[in-house]
Amino acid sequence: MDVKSALTETLRFSQNVVNGFLADVSDEDLKIRPVEGANSIAWQLAHLIASEASFGASLPGAKYPAVPESIKTCGRGLPTGNPEAGCGLPKTQLVEWFNRVREATIAALQAIDEKSLDTPNPNEGMRRLAPTFGSLFILANNHTMMHAGQWSVVRRKLKKPVLF
Repeated sequence: MDVKSALTETLRFSQNVVNGFLADVSDEDLKIRPVEGANSIAWQLAHLIASEASFGASLPGAKYPAVPESIKTCGRGLPTGNPEAGCGLPKTQLVEWFNRVREATIAALQAIDEKSLDTPNPNEGMRRLAPTFGSLFILANNHTMMHAGQWSVVRRKLKKPVLF
């Protein structure tokens, strides 16, 4: 397996985890926090969408859809106002946006020359977390899995089946 195939497989895996964890939860369930003071699934999902589209835009040839301002605002910084409001979008739309952005990331990966994966990340603010183009793809996967782990706790609170 080559590097691009391995990266694609990890990105698809975390995409499948997101879709699996969210398949049987309701819009109301998205408002639940894993623990007091933690962010709701809705906030975390909006954060994943907005951040991946933002940091992925520095990839050569990347073509991300214009993420709605409501998603950017909901997933920015620390939650403000009423994070239980669910970002004002139903689960179906949030999941659709996550998948659209993830497909753009995978398309950018398919378009990049493998040697370019070692190219330094031009986004100075992101270099600490992802110093190269290749590490941006790893970050997209790891960031998703970090948040999905919190959703697993919410699923347990809701007595949903254990997945993965």
